[in-house]
Amino acid sequence: MAVAEEIPLDVSAVRMDVTLPCDARFHPMLEKIAAKAVAYFGYTGAEAAALCAAVACATTGVLTHPDGASYTSLALNYRTENDALTIQVRYLVETSTGGAAAGAGIERIVNDGGDGVTPIDAMRQATARVEIGEVDGAECCTLVTPLPGQP
Repeated sequence: MAVAEEIPLDVSAVRMDVTLPCDARFHPMLEKIAAKAVAYFGYTGAEAAALCAAVACATTGVLTHPDGASYTSLALNYRTENDALTIQVRYLVETSTGGAAAGAGIERIVNDGGDGVTPIDAMRQATARVEIGEVDGAECCTLVTPLPGQP
């Protein structure tokens, strides 16, 4: 069943999970997913572009930075709760047991800006909160921003 565009949807409790190989060929798909997701949640214009750029910062470096080679896939989770959108990017590494383990150092990757603004600085400009840490044994970057119309 299709949802009509005119019917306002309650996006206060939505969850979407996407896992893709850590391969540059999939980056255009990640960009399209981010654009569709932020539009669905009601972000428009500069706010939507900034959020998409934040997701790109959290994923592109893994594909282009030499330290990103140890990661095998990216697991993105978009969820809304408490009037905020949380985008969690987990950086997965295949292990001998088939699970996830800490990789090459996502903190190092997002803090490497060469001569310009670092990816983490760009993410902080686009979102209310950025956290780098570990979730379920995998390195993780979490972006949190209020839903449109929220303080």
